[in-house]
Amino acid sequence: MKKNKLDKEEDVPCTRCVNDISMGFFFKICKESLSEKVNCKQLSGQYLRGELNADQIAEKILDAASNNPELTDDINEINRIRKTGKI
Repeated sequence: MKKNKLDKEEDVPCTRCVNDISMGFFFKICKESLSEKVNCKQLSGQYLRGELNADQIAEKILDAASNNPELTDDINEINRIRKTGKI
């Protein structure tokens, strides 16, 4: 069966969608596990205003979680998915 144009487009991940979802996970981790180390509300505001990009957010959250190997692994996995678009 021949694929139509829509099927082909569905095979390619939406870069903005992947990025937005990963930012949601970063901010969830920030709020639930790092709120004592990072002002998550301020950080998300800076992201929404364009003052910080996704890479900068990921770096700040990863730095705050540096002493927690489980969180670091989760953050690195989210980053991998964000950069590759593959689960």
